[in-house]
Amino acid sequence: MNATQKKLKLLIAGHDLKFIESVIPYLEQYYEIRIDKWTGHNVHNEAYSISCLKWAEIIFCEWLLGNAVWYSQHKKNGQKLIVRMHRVELTTNWIKKINYEKVDAFIAVSVYFFEKLIEYTNIPRSKARLISNFLEVDKYRQSDNPNRVFNLAIIGILPSRKGYLKALEVLHALVEKDKRYQLNVYGKIPEELNWIRNDPSEMQYYSNCKQYIKKHNLLKHVRIKGWVDVKADLCNIGFVLSVSHSEEISESFHIAPADGFAAGGIGLLMNWNGVEYIYPEDYIFNSEQEIVEYILGCKNWEVFIKNRTKGKKLIDERYSIQSFIENLKQLFN
Repeated sequence: MNATQKKLKLLIAGHDLKFIESVIPYLEQYYEIRIDKWTGHNVHNEAYSISCLKWAEIIFCEWLLGNAVWYSQHKKNGQKLIVRMHRVELTTNWIKKINYEKVDAFIAVSVYFFEKLIEYTNIPRSKARLISNFLEVDKYRQSDNPNRVFNLAIIGILPSRKGYLKALEVLHALVEKDKRYQLNVYGKIPEELNWIRNDPSEMQYYSNCKQYIKKHNLLKHVRIKGWVDVKADLCNIGFVLSVSHSEEISESFHIAPADGFAAGGIGLLMNWNGVEYIYPEDYIFNSEQEIVEYILGCKNWEVFIKNRTKGKKLIDERYSIQSFIENLKQLFN
């Protein structure tokens, strides 16, 4: 950008900005930025949103929820409105309430959800964009500790569709072969989310998981890590599991395996819908047993290093934060 060139006014609006907030300092090099932080899918300070609306030249709605609906209904002539969709939006009624004519472009984060976005909304393809998620690759701590091949991780076990029980089954099969295997559980536990805690079927699922741990003597092999900085913590993890159930509305991207690759580990994925467009087939499996066999085959450190190479290369080349920013700039300008 020319030093004398005026920065465009970019408004970022949404209730949960965890997938976009790390980009903001980079975007501030090119745009004057204001944040409209909502407190829920459809809960916000309307007076503040109105003031933001009057100020903005470009509106970026993170999530296609109540925020996108409100801005599509209030957008002014001459403003540009961009909406980024993840996954949950396709399971809500918000996609039926948005004024599609007022939205300049919709972003999907993967090929499968690009097609689902068009299918569920009937928007013209000319309004749909595919811009993948990103990672700040250089922020991940690295380690060459060969013992990491015995450490597994699952990042996010809520809700039940994330497949926590499958991860425990993988762990059990590994422990039967070698007592050194551990499963590290990152993120919130069921009791920490009201909507999970108040859902009997969800709580029964996690009760079953606890019983499985107890029945198979896995207490010493499961570490509940909670909410930590995975960029620092994953350096000692060999394998990050993505064992989500395969549904029509499955994972939109699932960044956890990419976190694993970025930290020098290996992401391993069950064959959920759309995964083949995001990750190499080397790391996609049709059963827990296939995952177990792959992990056992990586006990040799040299084999582990060789096997992680393609995944790390993919992250560096396709999912860098620089690529994401350039794609956004083209869309905004």
